[in-house]
Amino acid sequence: MSWDVVLMNIPTEINEIKDITEDNMGSLGSNDEVVSILQGLFPDADFSDPSWGTLERSDYSIEFNISLKDINCILLHIRGNDDAIEALRLIYKETGWKALDGGTGIIDFDNEPERGLHEWQQYRDHVLDNTLFKKK
Repeated sequence: MSWDVVLMNIPTEINEIKDITEDNMGSLGSNDEVVSILQGLFPDADFSDPSWGTLERSDYSIEFNISLKDINCILLHIRGNDDAIEALRLIYKETGWKALDGGTGIIDFDNEPERGLHEWQQYRDHVLDNTLFKKK
């Protein structure tokens, strides 16, 4: 189970998912370009499969689901604690790509960027406490 976030190249003035259209979504580049950018930001990430990169840290992990063709978005599967927000912040700072959480909308790195992660953590904990995964 992961917190799923989408990276997109959309204009800075767009702050709500409903305002995103095909006309205002920019390309992130080719797979080679995107992997090169991410590998530069996270030299310890494993992109041996260029469509599925992994970043393993002591307190969080991120899987990068990347198309092999021209890319207009990347799906991230994030697990772990709030330190993962700093990885998202670094991507945003270096690329300008916005991060979208399907539950909370476009992540505002100046105001509660961890909100979606916290909501996902609460959901995850609730599911794990109320399912057959629960220890008896």
